[in-house]
Amino acid sequence: MNIKIVLLSDLSSEQSLTYIKQIAKWHYASWGKYVPNISELEWAEKLKASLADPDIQRIVAIDEQKNLLGSISLKKTHNIQEIFPEYSPWASAMYVAENVRGKGIARKLLNAVCNLAAKQSYSKIYGYTHHLELEGFYEKLGWNQILPATKIPYTYRDAPILLLSKDV
Repeated sequence: MNIKIVLLSDLSSEQSLTYIKQIAKWHYASWGKYVPNISELEWAEKLKASLADPDIQRIVAIDEQKNLLGSISLKKTHNIQEIFPEYSPWASAMYVAENVRGKGIARKLLNAVCNLAAKQSYSKIYGYTHHLELEGFYEKLGWNQILPATKIPYTYRDAPILLLSKDV
């Protein structure tokens, strides 16, 4: 499978909007439970509006037929900064379509977001996941867990998280 990694902003407006609709479906299905006061349509509208935000850059993985395989964002700020205001920028909202998982797409998306951060003169990037079982996956890619000073795990939106960083 030939996978192309591109900035959403480099695509046509029509193609970007098509991908935004799919990304919104993925995000809502995966993370809507953490934001119960928003509908899938509202989620899609927020994503669409974010296309004009210079502090958010969306990266997509597509195949030869231009099928959307996954996405990730580089965000200068993130809602989680209410807890961790000292950290920026953020690798955010990575999602890989279920039917293509295990094919290296997440690795390519993470590498792309790190490269984008480095091009913008950042020396470190941060991220988090509610999927605690992915600790080993991130470690293999050079991400380090930021451990809490206490034995109590970090939580965000009432769920435990892995808080991560990587030098870029």
